[in-house]
Amino acid sequence: MALLDDPGASRYAQHWSQWYSDHQSAMEWHLKLEVIQELLHPYLDRALSQGGEILDIGCGSSTWGVELLRRWPASTTTLLDCVPELVAELAKQYEGDSRVRCVVGDCRQLEVADGSVAVVLDKGTLDALDAKADQDGMLEEAVRVLSKTSGVLVSVSFPTARRLLYLRRAAARYGLTLRTRIVRGAPERRLVALLGPDFEGIPDAPDALTTTTIDKLLYSGPMRDEPTVEFSHGALRVEVDQEGSRRQGEDETGRRVW
Repeated sequence: MALLDDPGASRYAQHWSQWYSDHQSAMEWHLKLEVIQELLHPYLDRALSQGGEILDIGCGSSTWGVELLRRWPASTTTLLDCVPELVAELAKQYEGDSRVRCVVGDCRQLEVADGSVAVVLDKGTLDALDAKADQDGMLEEAVRVLSKTSGVLVSVSFPTARRLLYLRRAAARYGLTLRTRIVRGAPERRLVALLGPDFEGIPDAPDALTTTTIDKLLYSGPMRDEPTVEFSHGALRVEVDQEGSRRQGEDETGRRVW
């Protein structure tokens, strides 16, 4: 089935096509790479030590996938998005670099071989998917294509209890290790999640910001002290404050979570 023959994919493509038509300048979703490069490097060094494939799912106009090639030049990058016009522009921009491939595709149905990708990047794609079935489909595909030895899935999203619990359950379901950090953006905080089959030997020492923020998310309530709770670019039809109403049973422990 062609991408735009799928009603769900077509809806996403139309939305983002209009958004990129209205916003011509390149932008990073959530965080610039330089903000978390120190956190990511041990994981990426292991995954890309012999070169490898980087897959940027829902890449948008982000430059992360290409920036990583500067440090790991033996690697290759696939930039995947559902907006044909955007992908065509990216292909033109990087046509001189044979290591960069630009593809129109559906993140829920990747045309990528099992276990063939060293690094999968998700910078707000989970946030941008409306339905849980779409989120499940994207994550399942990301895990399927991820290297079963040293691969790492980097997911950056809004810090909500729902997202954190979702990733914890997904890690348990797929038998992956999950590590999380809360990082200060400008001006908001972001959740950076690292999932992979084996992080042995890579130190894991959560800092005070991560510990206090996650405790507050899970056991207190929404982060009402955030100076800004609405995504400044307004492209994502989801609000940071989506956890604002109480729900019972969201966590199997029986705790009431936000």
